[in-house]
Amino acid sequence: MRPILLLVCAFLLQSLISGLLPGWASPPDLPFLATLAIAARVSPYAGLVIAFAVGLLMDLSAAGYPGLNVVGYLLGIYVFYRLSRAFHWDEPLGQFAVLAGSLLTKWLGYLLMVYWLRGEPFGFLSITPVFVSEGILTLLVAPFFLRLARSSLGNPRYE
Repeated sequence: MRPILLLVCAFLLQSLISGLLPGWASPPDLPFLATLAIAARVSPYAGLVIAFAVGLLMDLSAAGYPGLNVVGYLLGIYVFYRLSRAFHWDEPLGQFAVLAGSLLTKWLGYLLMVYWLRGEPFGFLSITPVFVSEGILTLLVAPFFLRLARSSLGNPRYE
């Protein structure tokens, strides 16, 4: 029940923040951070299923490309599991490396999915402001949000 409550709070908080930010700025991806916090506490098999479900929920709640968030979240959580073996998740530098790698891979999944759906080259310069504002805000908010998620979810089950 706690993970579902965390995801609902992340969705609500992201919609509130997106209403407060100016039009050119993209809000931090709080549902992705909540999915990372949940994935850190479950096995990789369950974490990938949760990433698929949250990505599908994001696609259904937005009027964007179908499957965009599913692929991005799945790739981001997969890289999270791979990088969390190489870096220690509880140390700040390791957490930054894992978060940055997961976010970059999530955006790579977005770019691949948009390229596949549109069938034409996608201009990287047109999404750079969104990528930079969301990436920077997500990395700035991540330590506080993950600390809050860690205290609300309890001890990790999978390590």
